[in-house]
Amino acid sequence: MAIAYLGSDGFDNGTLRFVTGDMSGNVALLAVPAPHTGAYSLRLGAHAGTIRYSVTGTPANCSVSFWINLSTHYDVTAPPVYFYLTTGETIGIIWDFVNHTYDAYVDDVKVADGTVTVLMNDWFQVQLYAVIDNAGSIQVKIGGQLSIDYSGDTLPIGAAAQVEYVYFSMVGDAGTYLYLDDIVWGTGGYLGDCRVEWLPPDADTGVDDWLKSVGGDAYAVVDEIPASNADYLYTDTDAQSTELELTDWDDTDKTPLFVTAWARAYEDAATAESLKVGVDSGGVDDVTEYIMTDAYQYYDHFMDENPDGPAAWDNAAIDALKHRLESVI
Repeated sequence: MAIAYLGSDGFDNGTLRFVTGDMSGNVALLAVPAPHTGAYSLRLGAHAGTIRYSVTGTPANCSVSFWINLSTHYDVTAPPVYFYLTTGETIGIIWDFVNHTYDAYVDDVKVADGTVTVLMNDWFQVQLYAVIDNAGSIQVKIGGQLSIDYSGDTLPIGAAAQVEYVYFSMVGDAGTYLYLDDIVWGTGGYLGDCRVEWLPPDADTGVDDWLKSVGGDAYAVVDEIPASNADYLYTDTDAQSTELELTDWDDTDKTPLFVTAWARAYEDAATAESLKVGVDSGGVDDVTEYIMTDAYQYYDHFMDENPDGPAAWDNAAIDALKHRLESVI
């Protein structure tokens, strides 16, 4: 079975991108303690905090790679990471604060102990892969070392073998926290030690239809980190397009896996407007269309291969990408 990457979050745009229902409790982006990579990490805690990511296609197997820092609180009750099935059951891992391991659980019943302990209050990397089946499996690597290799029934009675979400939760005493960074999810096996990098726009192009709220440069009104409502691009005309150059990517000791284009937008009148967000790759436009709402939301376009070809991503293709916006009014 081939690896398929489905999504990621790295937090370095400095703005929470979760919609209502995908975030609860105490959730914040912070620059301290030092993130694993980039400028920000995600904090869950002050007793409780939960986030979730939708898994495209509701597959019967799911994988997630992430970096986590439990701060100074090894005595947190049970910060779990789990795959949530369409029928409500969970398969995943829960922290054992006595042994300092992640252990495997099927719908809140422990099925395997972790063998790799974490000895420092610092960032460490976790890879979790589960096959949901009566003859299923749960496998976990900590820092690249195999910690759980469970084979057995991972399909609770009455459950559907369909993963709907990946969940991260913090459950503990008041004042306890954990931090997350470089989250990637997909299917087909271990995803590897992944990094998520944010490439902000840094120049205009000849495709420049959208208007600017202030100033003369399109990129300069949308390049803020964190995102700002003080300046922006806008249009009230159908089929208007703007393309922006992006900061070059440094591929030193890295292999590109996929690219996601993001846009933060809203409609200021209830007139059934849509937004197309994506890229121009070597003259090939590749976008996803979204119906907009009257509240700011993030819209994304995921590409596991370069649409110009199609072909595998490489440094030259990423550096040549232009971020593309189109209006549908």
